[in-house]
Amino acid sequence: MLMVESLAKAQELYNPVLDSRGKAERLRATLVIVNRYREYFNLPNMIATEISRVYLVLNSLTEG
Repeated sequence: MLMVESLAKAQELYNPVLDSRGKAERLRATLVIVNRYREYFNLPNMIATEISRVYLVLNSLTEG
C-alpha cells in the first residue's frame, strides 16, 4: 500500500514538471524555426517600407 501511495504522490508531483518541460521544449523548437525564417516573417514589412520609399522618391521628382 505504501508503494502505491508513493507512486501516486510521485506522479502527482512530477507530471506537472514534465508537462512544463515538454511545453518549454516545444517553445524552443518554435523559436528556432522563427529565427531561421526571420526574413520571411519580416518580408511584408520590408516590402511596405520599400514601397513608401519609392513613393517618396516619385513625389519628390514630380514636385521638383
